[in-house]
Amino acid sequence: MTVALLATALSGLAAAAPAPYKQPSAAIRELLDAPALPRLIPSPDRAALALVEQRRYTPLEELARPGLRLAGARFDPRNASQQNLIAVQRVRLRSLLDPEATERDVELPAGGTWHNFIWAPDGQRFLLSRRTDTADELWAGATSNGQLWRIYNVRLNNAVDADDIAWLNAREAVVLTVPDDRGAAPSRAQTGPAIQETHGKASPERTYPDLLRNPRDEDLFEHYARSQLTLIDVASGQSRDIGTPGLFTSVSSIGTGQALLTERLVRPFSYNLTFDDFPTVVEVRQRDGKVIRELAKMPLKQGVAIDGSLAGPGCSTRRRQRMRPSIGSRRWTAATPPTARRSVIA
Repeated sequence: MTVALLATALSGLAAAAPAPYKQPSAAIRELLDAPALPRLIPSPDRAALALVEQRRYTPLEELARPGLRLAGARFDPRNASQQNLIAVQRVRLRSLLDPEATERDVELPAGGTWHNFIWAPDGQRFLLSRRTDTADELWAGATSNGQLWRIYNVRLNNAVDADDIAWLNAREAVVLTVPDDRGAAPSRAQTGPAIQETHGKASPERTYPDLLRNPRDEDLFEHYARSQLTLIDVASGQSRDIGTPGLFTSVSSIGTGQALLTERLVRPFSYNLTFDDFPTVVEVRQRDGKVIRELAKMPLKQGVAIDGSLAGPGCSTRRRQRMRPSIGSRRWTAATPPTARRSVIA
């Protein structure tokens, strides 16, 4: 009787043990593991072509990395980078002017996760980022031989708006970095419930995930979103901070690189909207980071129709367009009720 009970108990434990991951057939596995086609990125001068091979799937251990979800942003607080990166596994450079030239392999140092290939405006150099456990590094490379070198003393801050860069000329650019004086994360104690009204003025808004929930979340978001404008010299690998830190979400160049256009978040934050709709100050700055002119103060986008716009100045150039390695003017449009429009060239 005792032996039978013991056998029954052991069989129950075996049944309760977690099952391993099931693998598909060899043919399906071969199809899934086939490398993706390389991404083709021509240089701005159309003299070279970068063949960037990207990772198809993110490993489970990387997906399981601890992260924060604040105001619609998902990031790793240890290195101030986006949680789910499109990793670069291999980079090859090919000349478009000489069909007989040999293809050049860019030797990526081992360790970390490489991502975000960007050409310099003249096509003679390029940038790559590498995420490690403690920082998101910035590296530069030469198109002529594919050699890489690191831009030291630079820790990119891609927690809120990833991979923003403003080229001032062929060798100088401004990036958003982690301030040296950031310190430890704030730890405000929760002293009471977070109360929100569910009635009152009608507000046609979408429902978003990963929103701020309490004052502690506000402090954490402000802590990790705070960035420093940093001027880098791609050729020499040197860098220096310009201006004072702020909650920058975008930086781009104006004209031929003699000035900068920045977007900076300010309080009050919202528990119903993502950071894209937080109050924003848009400013024109000198190359040293000093503010020349305030272009707009955009209020919290609360109670605005879905896909609608606020009355007043607004940027008509999306962030993705500003990330391109080009230097030019920026057009601003001010909406005045009910349908009038006027444009300003900054």
